Amino acid sequence: MNIREIKLDDAENFVQLIKEVEKQADFMLYGAGERNITAEKQRKQLEVIKNHRIQPYLLQKILLEY
Repeated sequence: MNIREIKLDDAENFVQLIKEVEKQADFMLYGAGERNITAEKQRKQLEVIKNHRIQPYLLQKILLEY
């Protein structure tokens, strides 16, 4: 298992992961299709996290490669 900090280049895959989880899970804040999220919006959010030294997202590498 390879766990690392998320990178800006991961934004598109991360959005796809979020959408897939929302389709499959009944306990998410948003249901499938309710969240207005794009790769560009996610990339901007990741930039804010990086620039303000907020606790970063950590990803297990295998999740991004599905």
